[in-house]
Amino acid sequence: MSGTPQPNTPPTSGSGARVTDPRNMQFGSFGSEGNTSQANPEVIMFGNPLYLNPNENLSLPIVSELMDGNNYSMWSRSVLNVLKTKHKMGFVDGSLPRPAITDPQFHLWDGCNTVVLTWILNSVNKDIRRSVMRQDNAKVLWDELKRRFGQLSANRMINLKDEIHKCKQGNLTITQYYTQIKGLWDEYTEYNPIVACNCLPGNTNPCTAVEAFERKQETDYLIRSLRGLNPDYEIIKKQLLMLKPLPTVTIAVDDLLQYEQELKARGGTKKGQSVALAVGGEGTRDNEVGDQGQGKKFCRFCKRNNHYIEECWRLKKKKDDAEKEGKP
Repeated sequence: MSGTPQPNTPPTSGSGARVTDPRNMQFGSFGSEGNTSQANPEVIMFGNPLYLNPNENLSLPIVSELMDGNNYSMWSRSVLNVLKTKHKMGFVDGSLPRPAITDPQFHLWDGCNTVVLTWILNSVNKDIRRSVMRQDNAKVLWDELKRRFGQLSANRMINLKDEIHKCKQGNLTITQYYTQIKGLWDEYTEYNPIVACNCLPGNTNPCTAVEAFERKQETDYLIRSLRGLNPDYEIIKKQLLMLKPLPTVTIAVDDLLQYEQELKARGGTKKGQSVALAVGGEGTRDNEVGDQGQGKKFCRFCKRNNHYIEECWRLKKKKDDAEKEGKP
């Protein structure tokens, strides 16, 4: 009958454009080329914080190591990284607050909030989970965990410094030792991050504070790493620490790995005696003066200061490699 509204006619806005009923909105899924359909205006596109992958497994934790109260800093960083990839950071940082229950998208927000809440609960141990099970808001839960366990960071940082100080190579290879101390150092830097500089407005000179702090951290890392090496590495330790500028830990480890192979090839050394001393007689020290002034040791082979050519383990390695290949 004319004038009678049709029951299936969707509501329209004042301009006549179709208004989507949020109860009919569908979660988008990837097509053959990784894109959601552009034709359906009711699809929530990937990248929208309210998008949920229908294949999400909510029974599994989203990080490899559960939070037990002592690893909050590393755990929280891992969880935040996962939430970023899933575009769900807004549910814990306050940028996507809970809408009014009358809001058309409330049920979508509430569903995503429940998913984020479940991810966090599944990523803590059972004792902690039991104590926060009544929380129904992901941000409130996140803030509570930070308040309860974030304050333990200072104590953990002290313990980490002690562990790093006591870390020794012992029977470990260079690779094993480096892996061990790097894990401790990475966790330590999580508790002692580099703070962004806030220079005064109008300052035209580039600020070097952050760069200087990074260099200091790298220097501390190098010294602590070398300090735990066995006595067999005493000579190369001294050579590395006397270089100007100091090498990075990555560069130092490369040299240590080569030196380790020399030690293995010669059956080890005693009391830190350098493998390179076997080169004795190669060259002389005449005119071997470094580029930093009269009297400084300088190697004519590797062009580095603080040792002479007969002490250069790099030269010894080159000669040994040549002999193995049958070269003169």
